[in-house]
Amino acid sequence: MWPQQLERWQDLARFTPLRTAAGGTITSDAGEQVGVLVRVAAKEDLAAAEKLSNSGGFVVMDCAAEAWKVIPAENLVAAFQAGSAKLIGAATSADDARVMLEALEVGTAGVLLRTEDPSEVRKISGYLQRRREQGASALALSQATITRVSPVGMADRVCVDLASMLAPGEGMLVGSFSRALFLVHSEVHAYIMVPGGKTAYLSELKSGSEVLVADAAGRTRTAVVGRCKVEARPMVLVEATLPGGAGGTVSTLLQNAETVRLVGRSGGDGVHDGERGGRGTSGGDGSHWRAVSVSQLAAGDKRALCESLGVFFNASYNASNPWNDTTGWELTQTLGCARLVTPAAAARPAYCQWPGIACCGPADAAAGRCKVVHAIANLSLAVNQVNCSVSDPRFLGVLDQLHACGMVVLNLEANEIGGALPQGRLGRLTNLVILDLANNWINGTIPDDLAKLTRLRRLGLGTNFLSGTIGDWVGGLVGLEVLELGANSGVNPPDPVTGEELAGIVGTVPQGVAQLTKLVELNLQPVCMVEGGSGRRDGERGAMSGRDNSSGSSGPTSDGCRPRGGSGRGGRQWQHYGRALSSTNALSGTIPRQLCGPTTRLRVLNMRSNRLTGSPAGVVNCTKLTQLDLSMNQFTGSAPATQGWEQLVQLALGNNNFEGTIPVDIYFAPTLAYLDISDNRLTGTINININLMTYLTELDLSHNQLSGELGPDIFYLPQLSRLNLAGNNFEGTISESIGLAYSLTELMLSNNTGLIGPMPNDAAFLRYLQRLSATKTNMSCVPAKEVVAAKRAREAALNASLAGATGAAAAGGWWPKCNPEKRLPCFLEFAEYDIPRSDSSNMRCFPVRRKPQAEAQVDCRTGSAFGLLDDAVQAEQQQWDLSPSYYQYANCRCLSGFREVWTRNGTHLACEANPKSQPLPPWAWVFVALGAVLAVLAAAILSLGSRLVLFRTRWAREMELKRKRARGSPKGGGTISVVVTDIEGYSELMKTSPSLTTKALNLHNAVLKKAAHFHAGHVFEQEGDSWAVAFHDAQDAVAFCMQAQQALHKVRSHVCPARV
Repeated sequence: MWPQQLERWQDLARFTPLRTAAGGTITSDAGEQVGVLVRVAAKEDLAAAEKLSNSGGFVVMDCAAEAWKVIPAENLVAAFQAGSAKLIGAATSADDARVMLEALEVGTAGVLLRTEDPSEVRKISGYLQRRREQGASALALSQATITRVSPVGMADRVCVDLASMLAPGEGMLVGSFSRALFLVHSEVHAYIMVPGGKTAYLSELKSGSEVLVADAAGRTRTAVVGRCKVEARPMVLVEATLPGGAGGTVSTLLQNAETVRLVGRSGGDGVHDGERGGRGTSGGDGSHWRAVSVSQLAAGDKRALCESLGVFFNASYNASNPWNDTTGWELTQTLGCARLVTPAAAARPAYCQWPGIACCGPADAAAGRCKVVHAIANLSLAVNQVNCSVSDPRFLGVLDQLHACGMVVLNLEANEIGGALPQGRLGRLTNLVILDLANNWINGTIPDDLAKLTRLRRLGLGTNFLSGTIGDWVGGLVGLEVLELGANSGVNPPDPVTGEELAGIVGTVPQGVAQLTKLVELNLQPVCMVEGGSGRRDGERGAMSGRDNSSGSSGPTSDGCRPRGGSGRGGRQWQHYGRALSSTNALSGTIPRQLCGPTTRLRVLNMRSNRLTGSPAGVVNCTKLTQLDLSMNQFTGSAPATQGWEQLVQLALGNNNFEGTIPVDIYFAPTLAYLDISDNRLTGTINININLMTYLTELDLSHNQLSGELGPDIFYLPQLSRLNLAGNNFEGTISESIGLAYSLTELMLSNNTGLIGPMPNDAAFLRYLQRLSATKTNMSCVPAKEVVAAKRAREAALNASLAGATGAAAAGGWWPKCNPEKRLPCFLEFAEYDIPRSDSSNMRCFPVRRKPQAEAQVDCRTGSAFGLLDDAVQAEQQQWDLSPSYYQYANCRCLSGFREVWTRNGTHLACEANPKSQPLPPWAWVFVALGAVLAVLAAAILSLGSRLVLFRTRWAREMELKRKRARGSPKGGGTISVVVTDIEGYSELMKTSPSLTTKALNLHNAVLKKAAHFHAGHVFEQEGDSWAVAFHDAQDAVAFCMQAQQALHKVRSHVCPARV
């Protein structure tokens, strides 16, 4: 029957048949010997079996005597430890099999179970499964934060006496909820973890029951209950929360006694037993644990919070670039938290007075604004040189600990934090209402798990090196009030079609943004740095009113991300450190249609310098706006405007494709202070209602197709400081009302060829003027009436000539001359030196400047401007850009090699190259050709050498800077270049407008930080607005200054008029 039974069994499970022969030989189905069966009934049998330990194969031990099993098993297990054979124990029950497998804590290599009872097979199978689970991996333990400790009076506690000795740090996992158990040394009436990953009631335990014990590292083993008794004792309720809020609040009841302890990890500072009031040591994995008596537990565990702060300080403090304010924090490294934290539970801990920390007070906890009294509710260390990686496990562990205890505000803006935003970690901080990591060095993409932070009111990740897209999940943050993702410059993969590298945040603006009905500020503006050149057409974009103390010089400045040359349409390539890159952030598509509605609270909408298209007409429904910036995109249609913008202060629509006239509704925005509609395709005239804009300080209408005369109304604005009308089709004269614009500091009129007549003497009233440009116009010292009469005479003569008439007027009358004494307004004069002009006129002229005060008073005595020159700004600070044609080229002469050609009745000068001399004889041309060849070769060699020696390639420059960065900060013993900067009037500005000045300061610091990094600079001191940066050589220092100047002018504040 054997073959038939085997075949039937093999249909049910996998079997390997073995046979026993006479003499105890065990053979396989193929007849090969694989082992031997030894019957042990006496000591002689035991000795014979021990001799088989090196026989190879299997040795099956069959104990014949029912009462003599344990000793033979232990002896043979010991003998076979060093042998080549494997010992198998024969048993008739699961209990006997377990004796074999646990002999000497090592056990036999296997067991041969002789039984006809299936339950015995299941029993031993379950035992083996539990052994495998225990050895597979340690339990994943989490450090919970105590949120409540409350005595509950008398109750029945359970005392479990184990038959196994527990090592220090080991305990049982028990609790009132099976989803989360506490690791304790002695336990009570609750659940307990038993082998097999299951839980049981403590009341169900009895002598002989198996329970699971664990240590602080999560390692587990099985122990047997020796005794279990239930007695009435005082109890205490302990509640806690897990990291990230997983599982909500969990609790357990413990006996209120000093001998009952919870096990947890310490802060890793090596503080143990005696200092903590509890037992402590270091685990085998190097982690520190401590056993804290339940009588010493306090909500929040102030000691643990202090230690977490010490870990954070230790991980983020860089001695070469230290924190700005370390008050209190440094004591975690010197005194230790055992001495810092007051033992009394009700006392306010020391860390609540440290800078950057706001603790939860009793009133706040009662009002529900925070959870645990004396826990850290607010961690705000903005602009403090915090230096760490956002992906550092220590940093993330501290955030988990503080959050579990009730932290709701995390603000680390404007620090030295780097690394990639971790995926799946920040989403644990579900209680946060403010998360601000802006203005750091963080890279990577925006984690999708931020969608879990549904309580957020502010999310700031701007001015970093992030890339990728904004997920649709952002629409789920329904409580969000501020979303700031602008000024990111991370690198995205090249476009698969065009190969273009887009920097920063790409993709479209998620439609879910429209669901954020509480949103107050949406900032998606980029910041790009421009190296070399102004990026403006003819320099008429205007310079920032001020200077950068890092250089002390001024010059052409960049207007934030403006394309180099041209209007910026068609490709929109930006210059970024010598590479053609798109601006940092390249969002495309349209503005979500439902972004603005009747319930919208949006006050700041900033989408400057992206790639957005379509019509933004929907923004007129955002009636609570104070700042709207849609400039430098590709919007079309009419410029948006509504009289509903009663609170609008700043409106920037420049550098788009808007058409039509200036919307009339703009003139009725009662609080508008900044208006930029430049670089569009607007037509028509300036409406007379512009005089209603009494709060306007800056107006930029340049580079459109506006026309008509500049009436006096535009100069009736008492607070107007910057007016740019360049690049239009305005005509007529400049009104004498120009003198009423008392606050004007900058006036741009260039590239308006229809403007004629002289500059009114009333312009002398502009006592604060710093720059006026009227180049490339037809303004001149000739009175407008004479210009018009001469033009009509020319037209009449031309018509008469075409009609064949004779007796036309003399040609000289067509081009009237200036009165030599009135070539310039009475308050202006020519400088005492001439300079070559920067255009292609090939001539030298004397610059125009303002006269000294005393001289101007005399010359303008009969003019209407007399009497107000005494409080004008210093003459050398004013810049008057007038075309030489204005003063009919008086005091101008041609450069060497050019000859003067006067036309138009001697009122127009052109410089032409000198005519050629007599032709050389043929033999002379041979020498000329030879000389030319030699000159070309010499020039080529000189050019190549100069390029190699003086003008290194950008690649070489970038490699050089890379090497300098790798060397670290400049070391002593050599030459070091130091740049020191600050902001003029910073203290006064902070007093008068702290919020706006802080915003401007953040922009300022972001610019300097990135410029210093690019040029291998080391910031060795930075406090508030003051920076001190060291460079390896002077070239890097100068390049830093130039880049900082241009970038600061680019991000030139519309929020703070400070001179930098």
